Amino acid sequence: MAAASPTKKASVIITLVTIMLLLLASCSQGDGVPVTVWCNANSYYIDDPYSVSVVYMLQMLLNYTPWVSGHDIYKSFTHNGATAYGHATCSPAVDTSVCEACLSFVFHQATTICDRKVGARVVYVDNCTVRYENYAFTD
Repeated sequence: MAAASPTKKASVIITLVTIMLLLLASCSQGDGVPVTVWCNANSYYIDDPYSVSVVYMLQMLLNYTPWVSGHDIYKSFTHNGATAYGHATCSPAVDTSVCEACLSFVFHQATTICDRKVGARVVYVDNCTVRYENYAFTD
Protein backbone atom coordinates (compact mmCIF):
# COMPACT_ATOMS: atom_id res chain seq x y z
CA MET A 1 0.00 0.00 0.00
CA ALA A 2 1.46 3.34 -1.06
CA ALA A 3 1.85 6.22 1.40
CA ALA A 4 -0.38 9.25 0.94
CA SER A 5 1.20 12.09 -0.98
CA PRO A 6 2.01 15.38 0.79
CA THR A 7 -0.73 17.06 -1.27
CA LYS A 8 -3.28 14.48 -0.12
CA LYS A 9 -2.19 14.91 3.53
CA ALA A 10 -2.48 18.70 3.26
CA SER A 11 -5.95 18.36 1.74
CA VAL A 12 -7.09 16.15 4.63
CA ILE A 13 -5.68 18.58 7.21
CA ILE A 14 -7.37 21.55 5.55
CA THR A 15 -10.67 19.65 5.47
CA LEU A 16 -10.40 18.76 9.17
CA VAL A 17 -9.56 22.33 10.16
CA THR A 18 -12.52 23.61 8.10
CA ILE A 19 -14.88 21.15 9.81
CA MET A 20 -13.60 22.22 13.25
CA LEU A 21 -14.13 25.89 12.41
CA LEU A 22 -17.65 25.19 11.15
CA LEU A 23 -18.47 23.32 14.35
CA LEU A 24 -17.19 26.21 16.44
CA ALA A 25 -19.20 28.68 14.38
CA SER A 26 -22.35 26.60 14.78
CA CYS A 27 -21.99 26.86 18.55
CA SER A 28 -22.38 30.62 18.69
CA GLN A 29 -25.05 32.97 17.51
CA GLY A 30 -24.24 35.89 15.23
CA ASP A 31 -23.37 38.16 18.14
CA GLY A 32 -20.65 35.77 19.29
CA VAL A 33 -22.47 34.69 22.46
CA PRO A 34 -21.64 31.04 23.10
CA VAL A 35 -24.04 28.15 23.11
CA THR A 36 -23.24 24.92 24.92
CA VAL A 37 -24.65 21.70 23.48
CA TRP A 38 -24.65 18.21 24.97
CA CYS A 39 -26.06 15.25 23.03
CA ASN A 40 -27.07 11.90 24.48
CA ALA A 41 -24.94 9.16 22.88
CA ASN A 42 -27.99 6.99 22.10
CA SER A 43 -30.00 7.46 18.91
CA TYR A 44 -33.47 6.63 17.63
CA TYR A 45 -34.72 5.81 14.15
CA ILE A 46 -36.70 8.38 12.17
CA ASP A 47 -39.81 6.16 12.16
CA ASP A 48 -39.56 5.48 15.91
CA PRO A 49 -42.62 6.69 17.89
CA TYR A 50 -40.15 8.59 20.09
CA SER A 51 -39.50 11.01 17.21
CA VAL A 52 -43.16 12.09 17.34
CA SER A 53 -42.97 12.41 21.12
CA VAL A 54 -39.91 14.69 20.90
CA VAL A 55 -41.51 16.99 18.33
CA TYR A 56 -44.76 17.42 20.27
CA MET A 57 -43.02 17.79 23.64
CA LEU A 58 -40.66 20.49 22.28
CA GLN A 59 -43.62 22.30 20.73
CA MET A 60 -45.40 22.27 24.10
CA LEU A 61 -42.32 23.70 25.79
CA LEU A 62 -42.12 26.46 23.17
CA ASN A 63 -45.83 27.23 23.50
CA TYR A 64 -45.93 27.35 27.31
CA THR A 65 -42.52 28.37 28.73
CA PRO A 66 -42.55 32.05 27.66
CA TRP A 67 -45.97 32.53 29.24
CA VAL A 68 -45.60 30.84 32.63
CA SER A 69 -44.44 32.75 35.67
CA GLY A 70 -40.67 32.41 36.01
CA HIS A 71 -40.31 30.98 32.46
CA ASP A 72 -39.54 27.49 33.85
CA ILE A 73 -41.52 24.40 32.88
CA TYR A 74 -41.32 20.62 32.57
CA LYS A 75 -43.43 18.74 30.00
CA SER A 76 -43.71 15.21 28.65
CA PHE A 77 -45.49 13.66 25.70
CA THR A 78 -46.17 9.99 24.97
CA HIS A 79 -46.84 8.54 21.51
CA ASN A 80 -47.35 4.79 21.07
CA GLY A 81 -45.68 4.07 24.41
CA ALA A 82 -42.60 6.22 23.76
CA THR A 83 -42.31 9.18 26.14
CA ALA A 84 -40.14 12.25 25.70
CA TYR A 85 -39.48 14.36 28.80
CA GLY A 86 -38.42 17.99 28.55
CA HIS A 87 -37.49 21.05 30.53
CA ALA A 88 -37.18 24.62 29.27
CA THR A 89 -36.25 27.80 31.06
CA CYS A 90 -35.67 31.43 30.27
CA SER A 91 -34.13 34.01 32.54
CA PRO A 92 -36.89 35.70 34.55
CA ALA A 93 -35.28 38.99 33.48
CA VAL A 94 -36.29 38.53 29.80
CA ASP A 95 -39.73 39.32 28.43
CA THR A 96 -42.00 36.86 26.64
CA SER A 97 -40.87 37.67 23.09
CA VAL A 98 -37.17 37.38 23.97
CA CYS A 99 -37.83 34.08 25.75
CA GLU A 100 -39.76 32.76 22.74
CA ALA A 101 -36.98 33.76 20.30
CA CYS A 102 -34.27 32.33 22.53
CA LEU A 103 -36.09 29.01 22.90
CA SER A 104 -36.67 28.80 19.14
CA PHE A 105 -32.93 29.23 18.67
CA VAL A 106 -31.91 26.57 21.23
CA PHE A 107 -34.57 24.13 19.99
CA HIS A 108 -33.14 24.48 16.49
CA GLN A 109 -29.63 23.89 17.84
CA ALA A 110 -30.77 20.80 19.77
CA THR A 111 -32.60 19.20 16.88
CA THR A 112 -29.91 20.05 14.33
CA ILE A 113 -26.71 19.27 16.24
CA CYS A 114 -28.21 16.35 18.19
CA ASP A 115 -30.26 15.01 15.28
CA ARG A 116 -32.08 11.80 16.30
CA LYS A 117 -30.38 11.59 19.68
CA VAL A 118 -32.65 10.43 22.52
CA GLY A 119 -31.55 13.43 24.57
CA ALA A 120 -30.01 16.85 24.29
CA ARG A 121 -29.27 19.89 26.40
CA VAL A 122 -28.61 23.33 24.96
CA VAL A 123 -27.68 26.34 27.07
CA TYR A 124 -27.61 29.84 25.57
CA VAL A 125 -25.48 31.72 28.11
CA ASP A 126 -27.89 32.43 30.97
CA ASN A 127 -30.80 33.55 28.76
CA CYS A 128 -32.46 30.19 28.08
CA THR A 129 -31.97 26.45 28.14
CA VAL A 130 -33.72 23.33 26.92
CA ARG A 131 -33.20 19.69 27.78
CA TYR A 132 -35.00 16.57 26.63
CA GLU A 133 -34.46 12.89 27.36
CA ASN A 134 -36.21 9.54 27.05
CA TYR A 135 -36.37 9.30 30.86
CA ALA A 136 -37.81 11.53 33.58
CA PHE A 137 -35.32 13.96 35.14
CA THR A 138 -35.05 17.15 37.17
CA ASP A 139 -32.40 19.82 36.65
